[in-house]
Amino acid sequence: MFISQGWQHKTITFIALGTISTANLQIPISHPAQAATKFHAVGQKVAQSNRLEVRDGTVIPIQYNKAEKVIITPDETQSLTLTVARDIRTGSGRVAIPAGSKIEGKLKPVSDGTQFVAQTLVLNSSNQRLSIDATSRVVTRKQTITNKNDSDITKGAIVGAGAAALLGQIFGGRIRIGEVLGGGATGALAGTLLRGSKRKEVVLIYPNRDLKLTVNSNLVIYE
Repeated sequence: MFISQGWQHKTITFIALGTISTANLQIPISHPAQAATKFHAVGQKVAQSNRLEVRDGTVIPIQYNKAEKVIITPDETQSLTLTVARDIRTGSGRVAIPAGSKIEGKLKPVSDGTQFVAQTLVLNSSNQRLSIDATSRVVTRKQTITNKNDSDITKGAIVGAGAAALLGQIFGGRIRIGEVLGGGATGALAGTLLRGSKRKEVVLIYPNRDLKLTVNSNLVIYE
């Protein structure tokens, strides 16, 4: 059979063009799983941008404006609320705990003295309440009380319930006790404190100096 060279040339050209067109029409299509992964990554990035972390070992300076000092007995547990004195920032410089936020906790007896144990952080920016693991140093400053002591010990002080009972019984009408801390006072009170006790001691705590807090485990805050 005779086929003209012109027809062969056209056929080859058509086949070549068809091959090129097919190659050019190959459009990559994203797999659904890949699209989901990208979406997850974006969501994760957004979540991370709202995540603030205060690392363990961070120091939180505090203020206590109600009184210059707090007086409690060595075996007394007393609730106390402190105020964060300055902004606490993350490693990247973002404010995690704004100044003015509150830290609720308790003064607790330990083997050598009294220590503040933080329990709840209340952010003043959002009123969020978060558990916080932070403690002060142990305060070992004590004073033995006798009838000869100057009753000025209570000037500028807030007094724990146990200490108030002790001081009132020692000094009677000669002492003027201002605000007495209530709610959460435990331990020995007047009768047990005075019965057969040779050393009548109180612990003197100056919150602005003594109760600076150290974070013991990472604190994560979401804005």
